[in-house]
Amino acid sequence: MGWNLIGLVLGVLLVAAGLGLIVLTRRPLKEGDAGPTRLTCGLACLFLGYHLLVWSVPTSVTMVAVPIERWWLVVGGVAAALLGSLLADRLENRRG
Repeated sequence: MGWNLIGLVLGVLLVAAGLGLIVLTRRPLKEGDAGPTRLTCGLACLFLGYHLLVWSVPTSVTMVAVPIERWWLVVGGVAAALLGSLLADRLENRRG
């Protein structure tokens, strides 16, 4: 039960952070970051938070999720999206 509770709490925190980034934040995270990067970070938090929540509840309650055995696909996909967004921002800032 301990790991399930940790997963639930982390999932809720990530979902709240993602919603905060998408809805509440009107300015860039730091100087030079663009709206698309903020949106990507928010969606990544929502995606990770959702999967942590789904993996923490019994399988009879869950709807759609990547199987927990494939957690590395979730983490890898989120990392690729974040790195791609940050790289695109840097390339755009270099061009002016």
